[in-house]
Amino acid sequence: KIDGVIEEVWNSADSVYDFIQFVPYEREEPTERTVVYVLQDKDNLYFLFHCYAQKHKPIACLTADEDNITIAIDPFGSKTTAYYFIVYASGIIQDGWVLENGRVKDDSWEGVWYRAVKLYDDHYDIEIKIPFKSIRYKKGLNEWGITFVRYMAHNRETDCWSEFLQAEGDLVSKYGTMTDIRPQTKGYYFELYPEGFVRYEKYAGEDEQTKLRGSLNFKWDVTPQTTINATAYPNIPLFCFVCKFQAAKNWHGITIQ
Repeated sequence: KIDGVIEEVWNSADSVYDFIQFVPYEREEPTERTVVYVLQDKDNLYFLFHCYAQKHKPIACLTADEDNITIAIDPFGSKTTAYYFIVYASGIIQDGWVLENGRVKDDSWEGVWYRAVKLYDDHYDIEIKIPFKSIRYKKGLNEWGITFVRYMAHNRETDCWSEFLQAEGDLVSKYGTMTDIRPQTKGYYFELYPEGFVRYEKYAGEDEQTKLRGSLNFKWDVTPQTTINATAYPNIPLFCFVCKFQAAKNWHGITIQ
């Protein structure tokens, strides 16, 4: 159950805690401690962030300028392309692609994953579940690139597990590694969802009109670099495709290094 509560199962997880400042004081010690735990089962990856906040209460204000954490995963061994997952202290989430070795962030990808946040006066915990079927990965590759980031809003401090330089940015090629990955579920990488629209019209001397219109949308991630989007309109003899090209509970332990 993903509820943000630290349970006994996390005692068997590997963890990392040696974060370092990225902004504002490059390579300095963080002002607060962060510990990240990682687990897997046959269907999912699990992460637990334990974020100490003894000098300032966590900020959760439903805006972009609030405490948050980021996981970035390179499941292709590419050292250029990764998924990113952001969770804010308020529970808001963002996700997308990291492209061109970290130089480009693309938020067009929207995955299915889960999170829970628990806030306390002196720390907060974020628990995350990422199903293997929600992401693409290189078959047979059991060592994935990974990094973790924490942002503190009160002093605008960014701490990273990987040692990034401000002059270079958060390069995928500098991610750490997560080994012994054993996914047993393969995803289909497509989404199908309806949309409805209501249009109200009122012109002088004419009766008001309300028009309903719907569509059926299809999205297929053919490869990490290629996405096909299609939209069908029932009342219009048109079915168009738009291709977009983008650069590239049995618990098991994972080693992160």
